[in-house]
Amino acid sequence: SILVPFLVALFRIKRLNRTSRILFYFIVVSLFMEMVTTYLAYNNIQNIRLFPIWIAIEGTFLSWIYRLELKGYWKIVINIFLACLLSLCMISLLVWNNSDSFSSIAGTVESGTVIVLTLVYYYQLFESLKVTSLGREPMFWFNAAFFLYFAGNLFPIVAKGIFGDAGWTAEENEILLRIFSISSLMLIIRNILIAIGFWRIPRKWT
Repeated sequence: SILVPFLVALFRIKRLNRTSRILFYFIVVSLFMEMVTTYLAYNNIQNIRLFPIWIAIEGTFLSWIYRLELKGYWKIVINIFLACLLSLCMISLLVWNNSDSFSSIAGTVESGTVIVLTLVYYYQLFESLKVTSLGREPMFWFNAAFFLYFAGNLFPIVAKGIFGDAGWTAEENEILLRIFSISSLMLIIRNILIAIGFWRIPRKWT
């Protein structure tokens, strides 16, 4: 499903502003990461060690986007969040790689913080009254995509934290498959909403 926003963004490439261009770069990196993890999975190579690396990359891009969109002291809050998240990802990669295989601690911190940032964006958007048509505002769709994705993924991320290193029982594998199914569904919804946001980018008149 990551191809949907990627192709729409390519079609709208000349219309991208700074925020949407950063999001496009994020989509490109996401596409590459999905190709890598899929390749590893098909070749029975463990890919969960990439989780903290991906959380760090994702958190960096989202921090970049919301630093551009949010006003006031929230820019400082985002800097603190990113520093904490990168530290947690490093610890997860080097220390908690067995006890926290899915990097649920870093993932929970990222999800909770991004949910707050998306709500702050909506508050500042409605307070400013500068946007007359929400449906025509690309960032409205981008923000909705991240809110729904992280809100819907918060429980699966926490649930993954109960699993240790590889070597799960058949029952635990079944539970994991259901958890990942929820995550996949939320990812599809996220990608569709991002694609809508790219499509709603207005033409640049000169």
